[in-house]
Amino acid sequence: MEEKNCKCPSFFKVLVVHDFSTTLKVPPSFVKNFGAELPEIIILKSFSEKSWGVLMEKKKEGLYFTKGWSKFVKDHSLEYGNFLIFKLTTNSSFEVVIYGHDACEKETPIGSQQPDPVSQEKKEKKKKNVPQTTRQAGVGYSKSSNNLQFVRKLTNDDTQFNIWLPSKFAKATGLVSKDSVILKDVTEGGTGGEWNVELRRQKDVYGRVQLTTGWHKFRKAKNLCCGQNSDDSCLFEFVDGCIHVTILKNGAAGEA
Repeated sequence: MEEKNCKCPSFFKVLVVHDFSTTLKVPPSFVKNFGAELPEIIILKSFSEKSWGVLMEKKKEGLYFTKGWSKFVKDHSLEYGNFLIFKLTTNSSFEVVIYGHDACEKETPIGSQQPDPVSQEKKEKKKKNVPQTTRQAGVGYSKSSNNLQFVRKLTNDDTQFNIWLPSKFAKATGLVSKDSVILKDVTEGGTGGEWNVELRRQKDVYGRVQLTTGWHKFRKAKNLCCGQNSDDSCLFEFVDGCIHVTILKNGAAGEA
């Protein structure tokens, strides 16, 4: 894997706790220095360049990777004793470098994308105990492309027909002065396609912009679920005047 020079905030974890496959605690010192900027859902990226959406959950003992983390563990065949480095490359994503027992970087083929019914049932039970929050994923720049991006979890019922864009995203991309934008499905293994979506500007000092007419068609075509029971999220990235959308179903990028 090519070495990348990056002065990004980072931390490491050695997988020596027995429950590392279901949850992973973020070091308290990292949370103290950077936790205020972390969103509820973060994106993990590894050597494969694929994306995994993972819930960050506050517990009494600290901040943990929870929902979605077990899939990352399974897909990378992580084992007891593996050494992981997490680099915060944007406000909402970590680049993960994995080292095996031989002290060399591990580039294991990605595992099966089929959901495990038993773990899925456990996820459903755990989800009922996760407190609802209004905290949204932060806006940041992709390290690989330097494009502005953000993640939105579709847990609100109003996301069926409209999606609010973060003010920072709308202003920096110039969408605050546009009437429409093209959404492109770039999900790996997905069906692709483009949708023209109208933009509605809120007349206030915050410069808020909403995806309206056309979003519902996109959502239906991609079988995206909305509401409190939804596990679906989208990574929105502004590329050459369009918004590229990576669909994260059940905590991982998958077919749509």
